[in-house]
Amino acid sequence: MNISIIGSGRVGVSLGAVLADSGFSVLMTDKEDKKQEVFGRLSFYETHLSKYLEESQSHLEWTRWTEKIVSSELIFFCLGFPVKKNGDLDLTELFNWARYIVENTKESKILVIKSTVPVGTNRQIQNIIGDKKIAVISCPEFLREGQAIGDLIQPQRIVIGARDKEAGKKLEELYKKISQPKQIVHTDPETAELSKLACNSFLATKISFINEMAGLCEKTQADIEKLRLILGLDSRIGKDFLNPGLGYGGYCLPKDVQLAISEGEKRNQNMELLKTAQKINSSLVNHFFKGIKNHYRKLNNISLVFWGISFKKDTDNLTNSPALKLACKLLKSGVKIHVYDPVFVKEQIFKLFRDRTYPQAENPIKDVFLKIFPPKNELDYLIRKIFEGKCHFHKSALDSLDNRQGLIIGSDWEEFKKIPLEEIKQRLSDPFIVDGRSLLLTEDLKKNKFSFYKRGAVT
Repeated sequence: MNISIIGSGRVGVSLGAVLADSGFSVLMTDKEDKKQEVFGRLSFYETHLSKYLEESQSHLEWTRWTEKIVSSELIFFCLGFPVKKNGDLDLTELFNWARYIVENTKESKILVIKSTVPVGTNRQIQNIIGDKKIAVISCPEFLREGQAIGDLIQPQRIVIGARDKEAGKKLEELYKKISQPKQIVHTDPETAELSKLACNSFLATKISFINEMAGLCEKTQADIEKLRLILGLDSRIGKDFLNPGLGYGGYCLPKDVQLAISEGEKRNQNMELLKTAQKINSSLVNHFFKGIKNHYRKLNNISLVFWGISFKKDTDNLTNSPALKLACKLLKSGVKIHVYDPVFVKEQIFKLFRDRTYPQAENPIKDVFLKIFPPKNELDYLIRKIFEGKCHFHKSALDSLDNRQGLIIGSDWEEFKKIPLEEIKQRLSDPFIVDGRSLLLTEDLKKNKFSFYKRGAVT
C-alpha cells in the first residue's frame, strides 16, 4: 500500500518515520519545501525521531508533485492551521487539498484527518467529495511532544471515526501492523473530532485544579505534596498532571482548550469550567513573579538562572512557554537571565527569528532588529536581551549556577532531579530556588537550608 502524508511537522514526520520503518512506501509533502528538514537535520527536537528517519530513508520520499501525492490509496492529513483573529482555525489548506483530490482522481481512496479540527470538519470534507468513492476518516493524534515515537508504537488508544466501516477496518489493520494499541475505538467522525479537544481540555483543567488547591494550601498551611499523594492514590483521579507550578503551555493544550470553548459557544454552551481553567493558568506566571519579588524586594541587576526554557521536558518548543513568559517578565524588571536547557540553545532562537523575518540572512541582523519597538512577542524580546547582553545561554547546568543569586526550574527535565542540592547550594551566591515544576521535595529544600518558592509550599 502506498501512503501519502500531507504536512511535515512533528506529527507528520513522526508518523512517516514509523510507517516507513515498518516497510511502507511513504510520500511526504508540505506547502513549504521542508525536504532538508525531513531528510537532513530536523528543525525540532523529538526523542528517537532522527534515528527512525535515518534507518527508514529507503522507504521515504519527499515530493512537491501533488499528482504523486493523490495517487496514493491512503492519504493522511497532518496539517497545522493558522488561527484567525476571531480564534477559529483557518482550514483553507485542508479544504483546498480535498478539492484537488476530488478533481484529480478517479480511484477509490481513504483520507485520514490526523489534524485537530473543529467538530463537523469531516462532514464538510465529505460534502466537497460528494459521490466520489473516497472515504473520510477522523483519526485524531494523541501524541505527546518528546514522546511521539513511543506513543505511535504503543498508543494507549486509536480512535477511528468513520462512516465507511470497510475503510475504518482497513485503517485498523494498518495500525495493527505498525503499532501495539491497547484499544481501538470505532466511532462516528463527530465523536472522534471532539475526543481530542475533550482529552486536552480535561488535562488542562486538572493542571488548573491542582494549582487552585496549591493556592489554598498556601493560605491554610496544608501540605500540597501530601495532598497530591492522597489525590493520586485514588484510582478515579490518578497521579498524572497533579504537579502545581507555572501551568500548561505549548501549542496543543492552549489551542484545544480555546477551540473547545469556541465549539461550545457556537452552540450556546457556555463552557464556564474551561474558561475558568484558562483564567487560572494565565495567572500562574504572575504568582511566581510575586514570589521572586517578595524574596529579593528589588529585582534590578539580580542575576538568576533558568533551568529549562521550553514549555515542558523532552522538547525544544517555546510556544506559549510559561518559563519564557516568566523570564521576559523578569528581564523587564532589570533581572539578568542565564539559561541552561538540555536541548534548546541560543542558535535555535536566532533561527526562529531569522526564519520569520530575514530567511535569507546568515545571522540575525542586530542593528535592524534593535530598531523593532516594541517587540512583537516574548521571543522577540528575548532575542533583544541576548543582543543587549542581558540574557546568556550556558552548556552546563552546574556551570550556569556559578555566582548567580537564584535558580528557577522552568521545565521538568529528569536531568534536573539528579543534581545534588548540596552542589547547587555551593554554586549559588544566594541559595534561593524557585521550583516552577514541583520537581523538588519541600522537605529536602528545608533540610539543605534553601530559601525557596514553590506553588502551594509553606516556607
